Amino acid sequence: GMSASDSFENEVLHYAFGVVAYTPPATWHIGLSSTDPGETGSTQTEPSGGNYARVAKTNNATNFPNVNPLANGTEILFPTPSANWLSGVNIGWFTLWDHATNTAAVNFKGSGQLTDANPALTGNIVRFPVGALQITMT
Repeated sequence: GMSASDSFENEVLHYAFGVVAYTPPATWHIGLSSTDPGETGSTQTEPSGGNYARVAKTNNATNFPNVNPLANGTEILFPTPSANWLSGVNIGWFTLWDHATNTAAVNFKGSGQLTDANPALTGNIVRFPVGALQITMT
């Protein structure tokens, strides 16, 4: 499951109580980290280089269907690593952002620990099958 960031929890809380209007992101961006990103994303260790990029998924009912718990409705497929990401260190977390590259706390929406921490080695594609990323507000 995913732990929502403090900023995302506050956005939803303020929306629920009519404090502010809320417009969901048109696109979610899924990233990877070898370390626990914490509540703000500031302690993540995200790969860079080696063809790494966050995966963009349009925010719609196909990619995120109305299931409980909420989970990905289509496969999440990262680019093929052209080098070992993070020098072959195990990737143990996924991250959720509303932007492709910005790592500011306001753009970080949450993270989840992976049940299988593995390295992303040259040529080995990181993928999450349908239903693999469960998103909760814990």
